[in-house]
Amino acid sequence: MIFFRFPTLLVALSCTALSLADDLRLDGGPSGWERSWSVTTDRVMGGRSDASVSFENSDAMVFSGNINVIGGGFAYVGRTVSADLSSYAGIVVEVEAEGWDERAPLALNLQLEDGRRCSFSAAFAVPLAKQSGEIVNAFLPLGAFDKGGRWNCSYGKLDMSSIRAMRFYVLYQEGRFEARIRSVSAVEAPRSSPTPAVSFASRKDVETLLINSIESGERTYDAQYRDLCIAIYRSALDSLAASAGFSGTCSGMADFPEYAVGYDAERTLGSGLRVVINDVLAALSENPKDDVLGLVLDEAMGCCVDEMKKCPNLAKKGRCDGWMSMKKEGVVTKRLSVKNHCPKSCGYCADRCGDDTSFFMRKTVKEKTRKFKCTKIPNKHVRCNDMTPKKQMVREFCRESCNFCG
Repeated sequence: MIFFRFPTLLVALSCTALSLADDLRLDGGPSGWERSWSVTTDRVMGGRSDASVSFENSDAMVFSGNINVIGGGFAYVGRTVSADLSSYAGIVVEVEAEGWDERAPLALNLQLEDGRRCSFSAAFAVPLAKQSGEIVNAFLPLGAFDKGGRWNCSYGKLDMSSIRAMRFYVLYQEGRFEARIRSVSAVEAPRSSPTPAVSFASRKDVETLLINSIESGERTYDAQYRDLCIAIYRSALDSLAASAGFSGTCSGMADFPEYAVGYDAERTLGSGLRVVINDVLAALSENPKDDVLGLVLDEAMGCCVDEMKKCPNLAKKGRCDGWMSMKKEGVVTKRLSVKNHCPKSCGYCADRCGDDTSFFMRKTVKEKTRKFKCTKIPNKHVRCNDMTPKKQMVREFCRESCNFCG
């Protein structure tokens, strides 16, 4: 099973302490929910979607229904408010994670409308989890509210000092949906929470999640909701990283911004995340075993995760500075650095992507022996997959030069 304890990114999901006293409650939370929320679907324009809103013991607002993309493809729930958000950093939406049932993450747009009837939205995804109900926070910076609504607003951006309405939209994600929202608050500093882990039974489960996320993301992208596509892609990738036990930003994802503003930026971010998904799928096809999610994520996303089930035991036995012999028919074919392939258990995440400055490879060039250090590798004389006399790959030492971390 892939899946030695696998304990998200338009939206940031990381821990930051903040006093709740500085929050501006917009709805939900300990005070409960206002009951003035109402639902609108695409049936107002001849569509076929259905939706409803309900409240469970004042704890959660449950927005659920079924999206039909024939003749429409949307539903939203909204209410009027009166709030000055100009001094806040953003909005925190507290939601219940969804237990994974082979579907892509659900992405929503939170739309705010000001006193001029200008409306702009920001996207976030409801994270997946082993079981439904785990509470997570999605932080939406005020700068992320850049997608204009149906009203033609000549001002170009929201007047955050006069917010008069808020709405949660589900758009072009065909099929049933349910969003369980616990609270909505304006906050003075970012606050979010770690992405939950998902229990994948096999490599096929991972492929199913990614393929379904591609289909859902493509549908929203083609409908010009690129921000939703980004949220879906990033949430799926973050779920994989969390499920492999990785709690930081994978190096293959570190260059992607938390959100994108404008068509070109959204297209660049969406395309970049899609490339990462494609790389993960390709790595899965090249590594068919069901216990190599760590290896796959390391190769495709640069996540610092253990690649093998036995890593914790190797670290416990003090073998992090040693080498593992890989054999075929009883013959050693290569040797792997334990700490390179068990970085989490060996506490080697910070250093494993750098070159070993003491390493060099001897090669005879034009009848002379030359020493090649990592800064000069790879070249036509020394390749990353070449072996040392001790059956150690060059890339095990020249990790930065050979793109060892993906």
